[in-house]
Amino acid sequence: MTASDKAGPEATRRAGPTHPVDAANTPPRTRTRSWGRVLIIAAAVAAMGIAAFKLMPPPTEDIPDALIGVWESDAPAYAGRPFEIEERTLLFRTGEGPYEYSIHPIRRVLSEADGSNTRYHVEYVNHGKPFEFVFTYMPGPAPSIRLEHQRDLVWKKTEAFR
Repeated sequence: MTASDKAGPEATRRAGPTHPVDAANTPPRTRTRSWGRVLIIAAAVAAMGIAAFKLMPPPTEDIPDALIGVWESDAPAYAGRPFEIEERTLLFRTGEGPYEYSIHPIRRVLSEADGSNTRYHVEYVNHGKPFEFVFTYMPGPAPSIRLEHQRDLVWKKTEAFR
């Protein structure tokens, strides 16, 4: 009688396999997941999520009808250099010819009340880069605009320049 016969079936189950293991012919144990690969994939997914969030246009307001039109200043430095606000486009006159203006798509519009006036932040695209056109709109019998960086200049609505 052997020792395993005396211990019963319990002993043989605990002892493991009854056949010898051939280490030379056993394939190496492979891990089903490589933590490095998991981290790289997680980082790539996170980067794509951040990029999609950055590229997605933020919520925007519509351009009010009162702003749509051509605006010009009486200042000699800006004679013949009006700008035009359209529903989805901002145009700046760059020369005297009928086609000398730059056209920029509007990405977003934000506004904030400033007493009876409204301050606007219009983000537009120029050569693929975002720029901001900030001004205050003053309603009234003769509506006007004052640019954020040139508050002393008054821009008034006029006829289209195209």
